[in-house]
Amino acid sequence: MKSTYSLDAPTLATLNRLARRWQVSKTEVLRRALRQAAEQEAISPEERIAALRELQKRVAEKRIDLKNWQRTIKDGRR
Repeated sequence: MKSTYSLDAPTLATLNRLARRWQVSKTEVLRRALRQAAEQEAISPEERIAALRELQKRVAEKRIDLKNWQRTIKDGRR
């Protein structure tokens, strides 16, 4: 199904840049962006907070040193 939309110059530039970076069509970029927006909308703030609290609980239970983990990740990116 085809549709026509008007985009301002900065939005079009972003669309083109993402298509090149992801090596997909502009249509695919729009599909992915819409899918992601719909998924984010579907998750309530309460669900997000609950997920964060669950993650924090599991990290504490496993005694993961987040500061050390962060340093390790940073060192690996250099």
